[in-house]
Amino acid sequence: MDNSDSIDTILTNSPDTLSIGELIKGRYRIIKIFSDQDNDNDFALYPPEFEELINQFLIKDEALPGEPIAIFKQFLSKNRTIILNKDTSILHSAKLQFENQAIILGKIGHHSNLPRLLDYFEFQEASYLVCDYIDGHTLQQELQKSGLLSEVNIIDFLQDFLPILEYVHSQQVIHQNINPTQIVRRKQDGSLCLIDFRIALLLTSNQSILIIGTPGFAAPEQMAGRSVYASDIYALGVTCVYLLTGKLPRQLETNTAGVWLYDVDVSNELAEILQKMLAVNVRERYQSATEVLQAIRQLTNYYQTIKLSPEFESKFVAYSLLQNVSSNSLLIGGELEVAICLTLLNDNNTTYILEISHNEVTGNELNIFLTAPGFQFNADNTTSLPIDPDTANITQTATFNLTALRPGKTKIKAELYCGETYKTTLETEVEVTAFEETELRPLIAARSRPVPQPDIILQVRTTWNADICACTFNYHIDSYQPRLLFADDVDYNSQSLSATWVERSHSLLKTTLEEVASSLREDFRSRLVSLGHYLFHSLLPEELQNTFRTIASFNQPFTLLILAHQDAWFPWELLHDGQKFLGDRFIIGRWLWELEKSRPYEFPVGAVNVAHYASVEQPELWTELLHSSGAPPPISMQAGIFNDITLFESIRGLHLIRYGQSVDTTNRQDAPVRVNSSSDIQDIEREVQPAKLSLRRNHPLVSLSYLNAGQPELTALEQTWASTFVRAGCSAFVGSLWAVQPNVEAAFVSAFYNSIWAGQTLGVAFQTARRLAKTVVPESLDWLAYVLFGDPMARPYRPVQGQGYAVVEPIGQEIDDPVPPGSTVRFRVSLRRTPPVWYENRLMEVAEDLSFDDLRVFIVTSGLQVTPGDSILMTRTATGDYLGWFTLTAPAEMETRSVLVQVYFEDGIEPVHNLRFALNIVKQDGEAQ
Repeated sequence: MDNSDSIDTILTNSPDTLSIGELIKGRYRIIKIFSDQDNDNDFALYPPEFEELINQFLIKDEALPGEPIAIFKQFLSKNRTIILNKDTSILHSAKLQFENQAIILGKIGHHSNLPRLLDYFEFQEASYLVCDYIDGHTLQQELQKSGLLSEVNIIDFLQDFLPILEYVHSQQVIHQNINPTQIVRRKQDGSLCLIDFRIALLLTSNQSILIIGTPGFAAPEQMAGRSVYASDIYALGVTCVYLLTGKLPRQLETNTAGVWLYDVDVSNELAEILQKMLAVNVRERYQSATEVLQAIRQLTNYYQTIKLSPEFESKFVAYSLLQNVSSNSLLIGGELEVAICLTLLNDNNTTYILEISHNEVTGNELNIFLTAPGFQFNADNTTSLPIDPDTANITQTATFNLTALRPGKTKIKAELYCGETYKTTLETEVEVTAFEETELRPLIAARSRPVPQPDIILQVRTTWNADICACTFNYHIDSYQPRLLFADDVDYNSQSLSATWVERSHSLLKTTLEEVASSLREDFRSRLVSLGHYLFHSLLPEELQNTFRTIASFNQPFTLLILAHQDAWFPWELLHDGQKFLGDRFIIGRWLWELEKSRPYEFPVGAVNVAHYASVEQPELWTELLHSSGAPPPISMQAGIFNDITLFESIRGLHLIRYGQSVDTTNRQDAPVRVNSSSDIQDIEREVQPAKLSLRRNHPLVSLSYLNAGQPELTALEQTWASTFVRAGCSAFVGSLWAVQPNVEAAFVSAFYNSIWAGQTLGVAFQTARRLAKTVVPESLDWLAYVLFGDPMARPYRPVQGQGYAVVEPIGQEIDDPVPPGSTVRFRVSLRRTPPVWYENRLMEVAEDLSFDDLRVFIVTSGLQVTPGDSILMTRTATGDYLGWFTLTAPAEMETRSVLVQVYFEDGIEPVHNLRFALNIVKQDGEAQ
């Protein structure tokens, strides 16, 4: 269409007549049209012409399995009102704003509480944007349904929402339209999400000159065209007042004293915070979301002064949560205790307030994930605390013991989940200082287990100097192969290596890939050999080099497990001894040093869940490659969204398929982790977060097909994908160091899963798959890219049918804590359909409807008083689990000893489960036997 076309012609051919059922771009089917009647006029934007330019629809993406729902936005470059009024400045500015919206969504959308950009294109004189549809209710809808929020609700809302706003601002984005219609509580998990970035401002891009906002909610400086981060703080403050009063800004009296306070009963402390958020002078306002969050957390220390109504107390239970560390400063090798304390809301200092309805709290639990970079866990990094109204007055503490591994400041983070719902993350900063190498404590030793250890275990760590500008690599090697006793319990140290060298060496593989992108196969091999040889001589001391050469002389593929912390993440498989790569010499598996004591030696197998990116062509063919003879068929997940994992109570395997960077960047389609993100570990951790509980309970094997899309690309496997999934509780992770050719991946993944299902160990299956990939595509060296994170001796098992997971949990103490004579310990006993997060034994297949006619529990012990004395009648909960309680009392005259307690589950006369534990009775001057 040229400039000579008439206005009538433009309007006739304009694509502003999309209708329900219409298909756009061959994939997007219109299923709903959002009209002006769908919008609340109280929250309309100014100027109104801006909204006339944009149509919004709900669509199904028919190109993806499951046809997921998405938001579809259309910007009309030609518009009757704007053209007839000849107000082309609004048209131009709005077009720029629409383009900026796409850029912003692409930048911030990998956060789990923000919408993702799914597509952006131009078609028939219009621009189109496709983004996530977040199914849920806005705060405005919740207000209309449930009524005004209390002070407690506002505090909870700010604690949940401010971290999201913190992240948005960290990406140099100002939302500019925060109000109750733009904050959605997601139906799936109850978490808050910030939506609609149509007028958001990206400080690093070309900015529209359009002055726009929601009257009353937009800050004064925003309506003057000078938005700052604090403008969003103002809008958030107005939102809080609206949620407290139900009155729009124009309905409230305005003066310097803040007359809105007369409309609601709130504490002076909260009133002061809201007044500062609402300061007209931007300099007197909070300058960041972080400042507001700090003020809210301080307010929780005074929470006990809030007088809760009897109606509230009858409906809710409020807990205080506090994270403590034994020391904020310690030496490398020092022990650190981290305690998460759960108690009823009281006068103590509080890090976070957990508010749960009585309906939800019965039979619930607080699940805790601890992450501590630079520390080794001396046990599991996950635990849970029982939650129930009957035991709310008992203080409970979850304790983690860690050992410091490397110097520097680090944040100890505890992710908290109430049942299946993520609540918050508690953080504490700890500083670790270096010490003389002679003080280094002995390295860890492998534990006994029913499965053979790998032939060789190589432990790798770094020791940094006081200035953290140079380090040495410390190696400890243990042998579990009789012929290799010469390599057992030996320590080695590398030469001192500068921090600059370490950083530069980490980038050598990327440089090598880029240099040989268009080279012949032999050139690629020559470069890889050169790189491997250089790293072999630089990283390994000469004695260790000779040890590896001696082991190689046996001409046998021994299994090698490498335990390393993050400073020691190198492509160990590509080290070259002058004749072969180490990955050719050994069957190598890696594992995170910090989690060595929870290293799995077996893993469940069954139907593999397949998650793929939208750009993967014919995903059904890739899914078919995972179907082994005799195995249940793979399960395709809708568009590969990690949230879908929460829909599966049992997940036996997870395979991710994605393409790498494409030369044609406009065709990128992203899920489950964004292609056009930096593959930062925090990004991937956010994506995995909704699935964490499911991954932790099921311990699946996870594999990643990272396919080459036309240009070389590293996968950042060690720092992002593998470490995230392993820390989440997966038994093993298999992937490639760089994006591989599809035909190589097809050969590898098919052989790998066929070998696993045939009962081969993890290492043998991995080695078989590498060799087949090498044989099937001999012209490619991509088979060298594959890396195994897992114990190479780990064996598969198929879960058998079972009648649920029997669990006994003491309230207020650990099961092995000493109990003084004369005291009473209360226990929660349950039969569950899913295992607790700390469960480490074999999984089972449990019926979806776990049902018993007369389930009872009998306690058998000697010398202890049991209440109830006869049997415990188990009650079925809303989640389908069975729950009961009992207490054990040690007589005051009881001597120090260990008492066996046996727990029998019976349905009528039919035995269901039994378990046993020891209760340690300890006098003050005695010890349990």
